[in-house]
Amino acid sequence: MSSFESDTFNYHGRMRQAAAVDFFLVSPADKLASLRADAAILTYDLVAPNYTIPSRCEPITSVASSSRACIDGTPACREICYEASTVYTSFCISSEGWPLSHIVAIEPIVSAASRPYLHHMVLHVTTATECEPNHPEESPIYAGPGPLGTGILVLPAEAGFRIGGASKFTGFRLEIHYDNPAFTPDVLDASGTRLYLSSELRMHDAAVLSNGDKSVHLANIPLPAGPSRWDFECPSAATALFPTPLTAFARVLHMHQSGARMITRQLDSTARIVKRESKYDYYDFAWQTLYVPDLVEWTIDQGDILQTSCYYDSPTSQNSGRKVFGFGSLDEMCIDFIFYYPALPSVLECGYQSKPPFTGALTGGSVPFIGQQTFDFLNRSFGLAKAPVQGEGGGGEGEYGGNEKCRNVVDWIHPDVGDCEKFDKAACELFGRDDFGQGDAAHACCACSSESQFRHTCADQTWPSISDARQIIDIFKYVVDEIELPQINCAIAIAVLSQFGIGCTDPLPIAAKAENLLPGDPETLAGVCPVSCGRCGGYKALPSPPPPTPLCPAGCVAAERRQLLFSALPCGPGCRPE
Repeated sequence: MSSFESDTFNYHGRMRQAAAVDFFLVSPADKLASLRADAAILTYDLVAPNYTIPSRCEPITSVASSSRACIDGTPACREICYEASTVYTSFCISSEGWPLSHIVAIEPIVSAASRPYLHHMVLHVTTATECEPNHPEESPIYAGPGPLGTGILVLPAEAGFRIGGASKFTGFRLEIHYDNPAFTPDVLDASGTRLYLSSELRMHDAAVLSNGDKSVHLANIPLPAGPSRWDFECPSAATALFPTPLTAFARVLHMHQSGARMITRQLDSTARIVKRESKYDYYDFAWQTLYVPDLVEWTIDQGDILQTSCYYDSPTSQNSGRKVFGFGSLDEMCIDFIFYYPALPSVLECGYQSKPPFTGALTGGSVPFIGQQTFDFLNRSFGLAKAPVQGEGGGGEGEYGGNEKCRNVVDWIHPDVGDCEKFDKAACELFGRDDFGQGDAAHACCACSSESQFRHTCADQTWPSISDARQIIDIFKYVVDEIELPQINCAIAIAVLSQFGIGCTDPLPIAAKAENLLPGDPETLAGVCPVSCGRCGGYKALPSPPPPTPLCPAGCVAAERRQLLFSALPCGPGCRPE
């Protein structure tokens, strides 16, 4: 249940509560109780020493600017202001003289008076001799929720965070993100963490691996108004360098106020098998906590791929201002913190522009295609009825098939595919719209309706790509606020893919999907461009041949492979300005 002492809950009350009901596992609170009863376990509180939260911060002009000493005079304390209402405050505590120990549990401490102003906290172990935010030789060991989360972290019996003695880490940096939008003065805070320490070292050291954009290299890049999705990847080439498989045991998925949905998929090295999926279908930044389904142990093998997608729903009103990525509460982030053992020396993240060889990437993203509703774009599954299966019949009318016509007809045969059992995802994309008097193939075969994630109506989809917005700036020399992301449509997609010998019915290579030339990870180009690919005249219709590659106009040259997605502006497909 909630970590806060309360006997009552008020629906939509002013002070909301976070709670969890676990039917299968021993709760973190129960595990904590056993540690408290163990005489060999010591506790140490790392807290803000009655720190005065600034009523208003003078923002710095660059995220790389140095921090300042805390203006209230708190010793070993540094502040960075990213906007008038947002301050990141670091409290530094030395561990010199501590016996060599393992931290086996971490419990958040939240002051009642300052609870509304606490956004989240991160606890680092560090080698820094001065109180220095973002020191290159520090590692996060806890990413705690704000005032509404439970946030108790109890490590597995085999692992602990090493500190003291001969450990290379000589202290802690407790970083607390405060948000004071009403500029309330004289708010004191004594929040922080309680460490549970064991001098009996466990078998493994634990650590935290960050994916997505932990260091916010996308700072100041704008988000499109309305819904958008940004995709990050820790590639197989990076995890293949891990000396051993990792055992993960906890996770924190982190965005800010415009965050609507967040998901991390763990795939095998072929990118064909999804080994694990962790997601918040309905993300609320005010209710952040450890991701409960991942408070179990699972394995990350060498060569696995970690794909993190953050969905945002940014304000569309001009009065609301334009959302950008950044460190402020009103800016956006996309970070997946994974707690694991055994610790990898000097590996802190596998995110966008992180240090080689563990360098991740911003692989793409999208906004809704024309006519697509926000709910469909967000691709939420929580609370939705499963697709009907053979023998169950169907439900009501729906856009994606699966209505009362959805059935696996025993004697129904498609001349090019066969019976319903032969309809895999690629076959559904190519032939799912074919009409045989019983409705289209997607309705006739429930397997087809469930396999294909694309609409079976005869309409091309169009969408703007947002893959690597920084590259657009470099190519076209636009000011960030003036960027209009190029519109990628089916004609452009066909032209670009044709340069690589990929036609409408050819299986798409992983590289084409990763670069987000097409939305939704399709198997074929015809899956999203049925009209342009000639798939809307019945099963005898043949795909249209791809158009020839156009010559580049004057002042333009052929684009490199990684630039093709943005080559439509202003030179046309396959070309870029000289």
